[in-house]
Amino acid sequence: MQKESVLRQQVTVAKVAAQEEVAAEKVTKATLKEKAEALAEKVEAASEAKAIAEIKIKKADAVQAKEDKKAAAVQAAEMKKQRQAATALRAVKEGEEEMAM
Repeated sequence: MQKESVLRQQVTVAKVAAQEEVAAEKVTKATLKEKAEALAEKVEAASEAKAIAEIKIKKADAVQAKEDKKAAAVQAAEMKKQRQAATALRAVKEGEEEMAM
């Protein structure tokens, strides 16, 4: 009878230990799931931030290209004026030389 009681106690202790182990595994699994979800949210946020940064870079590149085009047009106009002035100056000098002859 005593042996049977001891065996029942051992079974009860083993059952409680198994239940505690299952509970601990559930907690661990829940913690891992929460960490995975948090990581997934971080990945999604990083992906969105990257997309926003790419859009901003494209806009900045477009603005820079527009400014470069404007600067090139201004420089071309300035060079044209300089060529016209040089041509006019040569024409004046040629006219003066012809008059001097």
